[in-house]
Amino acid sequence: MFLIFLVPLWSIKAYELFGMMNYLSLWWESRNECPQFIFDFRCNDGGLDTSKTALVDWWSLTHVLFGMLFSIPLFFIDVGWSCLICLGLSILYEIIENTNLGVCIGEIICCSPNYRGDNFWNSVADVMFNMCGFCIMLLYVINSGSFP
Repeated sequence: MFLIFLVPLWSIKAYELFGMMNYLSLWWESRNECPQFIFDFRCNDGGLDTSKTALVDWWSLTHVLFGMLFSIPLFFIDVGWSCLICLGLSILYEIIENTNLGVCIGEIICCSPNYRGDNFWNSVADVMFNMCGFCIMLLYVINSGSFP
C-alpha cells in the first residue's frame, strides 16, 4: 500500500483511472463464485492470474508482513484499538487493490500485465493473513513486555 508513492503517476493511463468502479464491481460479484483452488502457488508466466482462481495464492503470504506492519500501533495504544486499526487498514487495502487504480498499480509493481485484481474470497483470505500478522506481533509485544 505504501508503494503507491513509488509508482510514477504518469505511467498510469488517465482513462483507466476514471472507471474506478469497474474492477471493484467485478470483485464484489465474485463473492457468489467459489474459487477453483484452495491453494495455487504457480508462478504467473503471463497466463492465468492465480488470484482470480484461488483462495490462497503466493501473494497472500505477503499479507502476514502487512499485518505486522499495520499492528505497529500495538506499541502505543490499547490492543483492542490496534486490532480494529489493523482490520480496518486490511479491508481498506483490499478494496483499493481491486479498483482500477489498484489494478494499474499492481500491474506495474508486480510486473504482471495480466493482473486484474483478486476474487472476493482471496481478499477475505488476505485479510485473515493480515490478522495472523497482527497476532504474531501481539505475541511479540506480550512476550517482550512492552505493552503501553
